[in-house]
Amino acid sequence: MCGREGQLFDADIEGSVLVVCASCTKFGKILRKHSEEKYTPKYVETKKREEETKPINIIVSNYASLIKKAREKRDLNQEDFAKLLQERESTIQHLESGKLEPSIALAEKIEKQLKIKLIEVYREPVLTESSTEAAHGPLTIGDLIKFKKK
Repeated sequence: MCGREGQLFDADIEGSVLVVCASCTKFGKILRKHSEEKYTPKYVETKKREEETKPINIIVSNYASLIKKAREKRDLNQEDFAKLLQERESTIQHLESGKLEPSIALAEKIEKQLKIKLIEVYREPVLTESSTEAAHGPLTIGDLIKFKKK
């Protein structure tokens, strides 16, 4: 738990089995002692790599000004544009004022009519075991406490 190196033990702490140092065993019940060789945790991959990098569609942050400029460039007033999209005029007003973020479906309709780009594809960065352990080894609860203090 604390990240101290030395002899390690498997301990049942509040219903979870953790690998802890000798001083942290006081928080639970010792189940077994680890061998003298350095402990390397075994990571269980729960998702396929494709799922981890699954793209997410997001609306660009300046959607309101993009919609308004493109609509005005095509000489459409809000009422005519709303009819073209089969939406309410108040929806267009709220979109252009930034009070309402369009859904992906609505953004696609607007993109098609105004020939602008409102949807971005975002991919979450994938953290591999080597990138998280590169400098210091596996992350411990002690590391998290250090992060919070900074």
